[in-house]
Amino acid sequence: MKSRITGIWTTSILCGALLVGAFPASAHPTLHPRVVGGAPVPITSAPWQVALFIGNNSFCGGSLIASTWVLTAAHCLAGAPSPRVFIGESNLSQRSETDEYPVIRTIIHPSYDSRRYTADLALIELGRPITPGAAIGVIPLPTSPDPASWPAVGTPAKVTGWGATSFGGGAVTDLREATVQVLVGPTGGTCGDYGTGYDVRATICAGVPQGGIDTCQGDSGGPFVIDVAGVPTLAGVTSIGNDCGQATFPGIYTRVTTYLDWIRSAVPVPAAAPSPPAGVGVSTESLGRVAVRWTTPTANGSPITGYTATAGERSCATTDVTCVIDGVPTGVPVSVTVTANNAVGTSAVSSPIEVVPVDGVTSVGTRVSDTRLETWAGIPRRSGDRIALRVAPESRRICEVSGDRVRMRAPGLCAVRLVVTRADGSRLRATTYVDVRSAKSP
Repeated sequence: MKSRITGIWTTSILCGALLVGAFPASAHPTLHPRVVGGAPVPITSAPWQVALFIGNNSFCGGSLIASTWVLTAAHCLAGAPSPRVFIGESNLSQRSETDEYPVIRTIIHPSYDSRRYTADLALIELGRPITPGAAIGVIPLPTSPDPASWPAVGTPAKVTGWGATSFGGGAVTDLREATVQVLVGPTGGTCGDYGTGYDVRATICAGVPQGGIDTCQGDSGGPFVIDVAGVPTLAGVTSIGNDCGQATFPGIYTRVTTYLDWIRSAVPVPAAAPSPPAGVGVSTESLGRVAVRWTTPTANGSPITGYTATAGERSCATTDVTCVIDGVPTGVPVSVTVTANNAVGTSAVSSPIEVVPVDGVTSVGTRVSDTRLETWAGIPRRSGDRIALRVAPESRRICEVSGDRVRMRAPGLCAVRLVVTRADGSRLRATTYVDVRSAKSP
């Protein structure tokens, strides 16, 4: 596994270590800086792109995330001298001293592992602020997307840099851009032939299925950009890859959403609405109640003041990370989502989870009485009521009528139709929906 850092206009290259126990190794060829499968673009196409010259023969990219801060890869800076930072350049052979920014300090993520390239992020604080313009600008961080589902498989992304197009390729000086796509979503999957070394929680696997478009040595630390509602957003940081442009070994990018809290701990990024709540779980309870739980999302610089969980037309508000929504109509699917609030605003909704609210909950093997079913259906019990029961055809695999009871046969949704005849001869009809769980279910 190679880091995507290269020598500057020479045949020498600074290499990353093999990712122990996970990734195959291959020999290091001579590399020169370009992007694989890309095309030249002016810096105005990626005004956040930064060029880092490290020592006498190494080179990386970076991204402007604030007026005096650059985000790059940890492996570019670990054990290296302070970089020379150039901003606003399209052609590096034409760089000038006026485009160089002094460096106050560098901060490497404390969890960075140089053997496995985990937490491959670093920050550079500049000695003077940028002057925003067409060629120089800050790229937003991904504060609004839901990290549980974003970025999804197939999402296009722009990568830029002065990295190699292939092993042994000739050197160029112009900034290049290529479009790749997300190959593995945050819910998991296989990233080429990398095996268990790929960590879906902390990295993004991207390229094109057929290969041929990729970042390469010299692109390390550069931006991996996805449009969010039309706004270019920094989704990842170029990290590592085995070879370049290979279909079986896509590029691997450090996932920015995973490290937002660390970035904000050092960088005075303006406060934003919270990220969407993650880890949302839903369970149904009797009488149309839906219990929702989630984990605390990234606050994005302003404390979270509360949450709202919604199921269909019903909702509940809380300052906790759990909430029960009452009175949700039963028997029909509803989408359950959660939002978080802070002083800046409201987060985007969490990834929706579809459930069917029910009137009652029981387990396989139980026999539910007609009077219990009448109560679950919301029909007040009266003396002299006669109750006729019939299981809906679609539920006959789940439950069956047995005298004045319904026997639960298998896990699933049992729909029971009731006809209640009152003592005065009037009739009430209702359908009760029962969540039948296995004996091991909570």
